[in-house]
Amino acid sequence: MSFGTALVVGIITMIDICAVFVLTYLAPVDPIGNGIRNGATLLFFALWLYYLLCHWKSSDVPTEKRVLWYVVLTCAVPFSWPFYWYHYMFSPARTKIPRR
Repeated sequence: MSFGTALVVGIITMIDICAVFVLTYLAPVDPIGNGIRNGATLLFFALWLYYLLCHWKSSDVPTEKRVLWYVVLTCAVPFSWPFYWYHYMFSPARTKIPRR
């Protein structure tokens, strides 16, 4: 994965995690907030599927840890996303960091 793609995925992940928690626990229930909450929830599930598909296609994850990461990405949603993103998507050893 390129540096830019990994960075965009990480930013979208953090924004969505914050939005879901803020809208779920802090936002009052009103029609406008409900629509935003539904959009954030749809993005949340889309990201969840994206992480599972990226894990399925990835050859960076060692074979002895693949099943463990499937369980963690499924059961510890969304707390596992930043860790998986850093170790297997954004890790400087795996991305092509642009040089000046």
